[in-house]
Amino acid sequence: MRLKQAILEFLANELHSETSAITDETTFDELGVDPSQQADLMHRLQDSLAIILPEEKVANMTTIGDLLDAVEDLDEVE
Repeated sequence: MRLKQAILEFLANELHSETSAITDETTFDELGVDPSQQADLMHRLQDSLAIILPEEKVANMTTIGDLLDAVEDLDEVE
């Protein structure tokens, strides 16, 4: 999935990390992202990749896997 790689690269760039350090189990908290920063990060991600994630899913994301699952759900709809 190219979109998954694009998301991981976006997050690594934004959070000054390596893509290899970000896994499905990595939490936003472990990445040093508090809830308000997470909301801002999700808005920038959506703008950058031209995707729209459902607000209810964004509000309940705690791990990178949650984010990737939400994006995968978008692929199934299209």
